[in-house]
Amino acid sequence: MDPEYRNVEFLITTGPGPCPQLDSKNIVFGTVLEGLDVITAIASIPTYKPSENIRQLNDLAEFFGDERAQNARAMWNKPLKTVYIRDCGEIKVSKPTLTPSLP
Repeated sequence: MDPEYRNVEFLITTGPGPCPQLDSKNIVFGTVLEGLDVITAIASIPTYKPSENIRQLNDLAEFFGDERAQNARAMWNKPLKTVYIRDCGEIKVSKPTLTPSLP
């Protein structure tokens, strides 16, 4: 691996609506100006969705204080394939057509 390599995680929400699970945990910045087709392709990758029985067992384990329940829950809704983004860069926009707004 390149010694300058940095593993970075970022989130792109594709909606619809707000994401209350992200409140007070992340900094929101940016807007997709180009490449929405790439975002749509990434969003179409299937994610892990546990069955109702697994969800109920997880809730019970959490109720009894089993720390593994939270670790298991962290895997929910994650893509079933690894997505690598490289050479993405930054598009310099001299005059943005969109203005930042808060929900």
